[in-house]
Amino acid sequence: KLQGHWAFIIASLVDQRPLFFSAASDSAVEAGANAGEIVRRAAQMTGGGGGGRPELANGGGRDATRIDEGLEAGRDLLSESLGC
Repeated sequence: KLQGHWAFIIASLVDQRPLFFSAASDSAVEAGANAGEIVRRAAQMTGGGGGGRPELANGGGRDATRIDEGLEAGRDLLSESLGC
């Protein structure tokens, strides 16, 4: 089991469609991270949607050409929410 304060977002292309997955530790959630909001922001950038719980979420989009923009949007929201 992972310990401490951590959070991440990852992206992948499956059948030429962007998919996003985010997770956050309990302490990161307490500090303001929300995996559902992070994934939602990333997926929206690629013409899709997503969400989930504050500690675990996934989503997808339609525009594979914007996967980097989606990942950057998710990382930006993660950084903002944790004050990094």
